Amino acid sequence: MGAHRILAKIGGTLYGDQALAEIEGSLKSQEGTNVAWHDLLAPPVLKLLLIGVALAVLQQWSGINIIFNYAEEIYRNAGYGVSGILFNIVITGTINVVFTCWPWAW
Repeated sequence: MGAHRILAKIGGTLYGDQALAEIEGSLKSQEGTNVAWHDLLAPPVLKLLLIGVALAVLQQWSGINIIFNYAEEIYRNAGYGVSGILFNIVITGTINVVFTCWPWAW
């Protein structure tokens, strides 16, 4: 009963009992629902999988990771001081977050 002990540490004994009962109930309700690897090739799932893979490849090919990994060096070689480097790293990261989340913000 290691899980019960951990859950009881988090929220007390009553919480541990309730959480463990919920987990066991959830597992019992999902018995008999096996998912196989070939289910990824079903048309609706395959389309989403291919979009995800394409976006991951595009991100790597765009070179944005190079900017983040070597940002300090890039900005130092561009002539910025320490505070300028930090400011530019924050701005670059902020722009990345905004444009990553932008389509979903509508």
